[in-house]
Amino acid sequence: MENTKKIKIMHLENNGVDAELVALALKDQPYSVEITVVDEEKEFCKKLDTDQFDVILMDYDVPGIGATKAINIIKEKKITAPIIIISGAIGYQTAIQLIKQGAFDYLLKQNLVGLANAIQRALTSQDADKAVPAQNEMSEVLKVTRTGIFRVDANANCLSMNEPLCHMLGYSKEELGDEGWLKCFLPEEKAAFLKVFLVHLQNKLPFEMEAKLLTKDAQELWVRCSCIPEVSDNKVEYIGAIVDISNLKKTEHELINLSMHDALTGLPNRRYFSELVEAMIYECKRGVLNAFAVFYVDLDFFKKVNDVLGHQNGDELLKQAAARFKSAIRKSDIIARIGGDEFLVVFKHINSVGEVAFLADNLLNKFRVPFYVGEHECLTTLSIGIAYVHEPILNVDAESIIQKADQALYRAKARGRNCYEIYTDKISHDILHTAFIENALKHAIEKNELSIVFQPQIDLMKSSIFGFEVLLRWKQPVYGDIAPSLFIPIAEESGQINLIGEWVVDAALDAFEHFSHNIAYFNNHLVSFSVNISSKQLLEENFIESALKKIAIKKIDYSRIIFELTETSLLQNREQLKNQFNRPASNELCIAVDDFGTGYSSFTHLKELPIKVIKIDQSFVQCIETDVNCKNIIKSIISLARAMDIILIAEGIETKEQADFLYESGCYILQGFYFSRPLRIDDLEDYVKNFKL
Repeated sequence: MENTKKIKIMHLENNGVDAELVALALKDQPYSVEITVVDEEKEFCKKLDTDQFDVILMDYDVPGIGATKAINIIKEKKITAPIIIISGAIGYQTAIQLIKQGAFDYLLKQNLVGLANAIQRALTSQDADKAVPAQNEMSEVLKVTRTGIFRVDANANCLSMNEPLCHMLGYSKEELGDEGWLKCFLPEEKAAFLKVFLVHLQNKLPFEMEAKLLTKDAQELWVRCSCIPEVSDNKVEYIGAIVDISNLKKTEHELINLSMHDALTGLPNRRYFSELVEAMIYECKRGVLNAFAVFYVDLDFFKKVNDVLGHQNGDELLKQAAARFKSAIRKSDIIARIGGDEFLVVFKHINSVGEVAFLADNLLNKFRVPFYVGEHECLTTLSIGIAYVHEPILNVDAESIIQKADQALYRAKARGRNCYEIYTDKISHDILHTAFIENALKHAIEKNELSIVFQPQIDLMKSSIFGFEVLLRWKQPVYGDIAPSLFIPIAEESGQINLIGEWVVDAALDAFEHFSHNIAYFNNHLVSFSVNISSKQLLEENFIESALKKIAIKKIDYSRIIFELTETSLLQNREQLKNQFNRPASNELCIAVDDFGTGYSSFTHLKELPIKVIKIDQSFVQCIETDVNCKNIIKSIISLARAMDIILIAEGIETKEQADFLYESGCYILQGFYFSRPLRIDDLEDYVKNFKL
C-alpha cells in the first residue's frame, strides 16, 4: 500500500485499554489509519449509516451488542467492509461460527502482532467480492490488481487471465491453455465442480464457490472463486476473481483441530472421542465391527503430585503419561484426555473378555514403572473402568457407554486402585447402594448411629494388657451393621472422613478418660489406646496441635494415645507427611504404622517419619503355619523393630500356633480373635477386671 493511503476503521470495543492496544498495534505501518471507537449499539448503527469504513474490528461480547448481533446488523445494512473479531478466548467452535456467519478473521487480544497482516488480507480479499468492472475496463484491471482475474465463455473455456492468477498457480498462460485455471483441479474433484459451475454459467447466475487446486509444484491451494455474468450482443461471458484463502483454511483447520484435541497433551478430547465411539456403534449395527471396549482411566493420586510438586511438574507428568499411553496401545486404538488426570481409551476388534483383561493388565503394568519429573521420582498407578461392548446394540450411544466405564472406574477405585473393573449390571446396582450409604453416612453422627469397640492387645512377656485398638462401628437403621471396610472408603472418597475421624478421636479420648478414672488397672499398667486415623486427617493444618490439646485437657499422657496410619496411606502421602512431622508439636505424637510390610517402601518410612510403633499385617500372620516365606518376613520385621527400638505388635492372631511362633520369634504384643473379639464399651470394664492370661 502507498504511504498516502488512509484506512478507515471502526472498532466496536467497550474496554478503553484494549482499544488503545489495537491502535498501538497499527501505529508503525506503511499506511495511516483512522480509527473510530464505539461501545454501544446505537452509536454503532449511527456510524454505519453516516460513515464509510474500510474495515470493521469488534470485540465478541460488548454489553448490549455481541459480535453475532453486530454482524447481522452489518449484513442488513448491506455493508461490505470486512469484519475482524478481536477478543479473548471465546472457544474455537465460536470462532468458526463467527467466520461462517461473515467475519473474515479472528485474533486473540493477547496476540495483536498479526493484526496489520489480517487487515491487509481482508482488504485484498474484499477486492474479489466487489463487482468486476465492465469489459471496456477489464484490460486495465487485469494489469494492476493483485487478485487472480479470469474470463470464460458459457462452456467454461478460458478467454483470458491476468498474471497474478498465473503466478498464484505457478503456470504460464501457455501451459494452462484453454482450460485455464481449471487445469489445476484434482481429477476426482474437477467433474463435480464443473457440473455446478456450468449450471450457473448457462443460467446466467452469479457464482461463488470454494475449491482446492494443485499448483505446478504440487502444493495444495485453497481458493474462493467468484463470477458474475456479462451479456453483450446476445453473447454471455463470465468475469471472475480468484482469491487465495489457504491461510484462512489453515486457520479454520487449526481451530477445528484445537477444538477436538487437548491443548496440553495433543491427544483427542472428549468430543472427538465421543464421535469416534458413535462411529463404532454404527459399525457394530452394520455388522462391520463385532466388539470394542472403552477404558475410563484415572491416574491414581495425581492430585497429590500436583499439590506437592506444583502444577508445572503436574503438567509434565500428564504429558509423560500421555506418551506412555500411546506406546502401550495398538495403532487401531485411540487414547483421549478428557480433563484433569482422566483419560479414555477405545480398543477396536476385541475378540473376548480375556483379551480385554490382557489389555488392562498391560496398561497397569506399564504404569507401575515410576515417572521422572525433573529431579523427582513419581509413582502413579492406574485405576481402570471398562465398558465391553459385544452384544447386539440397540438403544445405546457413546455417552451411555462412557458412563458405564466411569461406573466401573468408581468400583476399581473403591477396591483400592491400581486395578481394573469391567462393567456389569451389578456394578450399576452397587453404585446406587454406595450412593445410599454415602448419603446415610452424612447423618450417622447426628443420629447417634456410630459407636466404638475395643480389641485388646496382650503383652505376653508381661502377662498384661498392653492396650486396646479402638474400632469404629456403624449400625444403620435400614442396612443394619455396615462393615468398616465398606463405609470407610466411601467416607474417604466423599470427603466425610475428617468429620467421622474427629468423632472417633473424641469418643476414644472420652472413653479413655472414663476408664482411667474408674479402673485402677489402666493406670497401674499404663494401658494405651490405638486410634485409627486417615492420612487426610493428619494432613489437616491444625490436626496435630488440636489432637495434642484434646489429650492434654483430659490429662492423658501423650504416649498412651497411639494414632495408627496404614502403610499404604503413608506411602501415598509421604512428602506431605514429612512436612507435617517437621513441625515441633509432632514430637509428642505417637504414630503407629498399621499393615506393616504390605507397602513398597517400609524401611524408608521408618527412616523418614517419627514412627514409634509398627504392626505386623495379619496377611503375614495368617500364613505362618503354611508358608515359610511368611515366617522369614516376620522374623526380619522383628529384627528391624529391635534394631530401631520400635514397639512391635502383631495383629490377626487366631490360633495358638501363630501366637507361639510370634512369641518365640521375639514379638510379644499380640492382638486377634485368639485372645478376644472387639469389646463393646459396657464389656470392657469386666474384661479388664477379670483379665487373666
